[in-house]
Amino acid sequence: MGQSKALLTVNGEPMLLRILRAMQAVVNPVVVVAAVGQELPPLPDGVPLAFDCAPDCGPLMGLATGMAALPPSVTAAFLSSCDAPLLRPEFIAHMLGCLGKAAIAVPRHAGRLHPLAAVYRRDAGDVALSRLAADRRSMLGLLDALPTTIVEDFPHPESLRNVNTPEDYAALVAETTRR
Repeated sequence: MGQSKALLTVNGEPMLLRILRAMQAVVNPVVVVAAVGQELPPLPDGVPLAFDCAPDCGPLMGLATGMAALPPSVTAAFLSSCDAPLLRPEFIAHMLGCLGKAAIAVPRHAGRLHPLAAVYRRDAGDVALSRLAADRRSMLGLLDALPTTIVEDFPHPESLRNVNTPEDYAALVAETTRR
């Protein structure tokens, strides 16, 4: 992208803060995980910030770091990337309700799994660390390693839309300013 996605704005609000707002409508606490040196907008009061304990390990490290930063009473958590500015509280609540006895509940849309918009039980963080220690960095591999519920029917599929390129961002801004 060439710049921090967390700082990109949609209707004048940084993407990360839009996502935080959606999450806080459903879950508490919310923890923000960042790479050391990653640029972020100022976080709302009471939102803890945790830094990956190892660089360049991707979302698996983010999951492990986030789980470790949550209070022990939290048994499962919704994971989101910072580049999904259309995330809706109703989507999060639905996904949380789909976890059941599985370790992970992940949405599948248009034939694609979305592990960065999924619910994980706390022990998924430990499994993520063991996979990283074995140089296995794939989020999809984590889904194969743990009992996973695949969710194909959910509200607000736009919640899965992420922004990966400048063209994605320009299209999103054009669409949301018309709303």
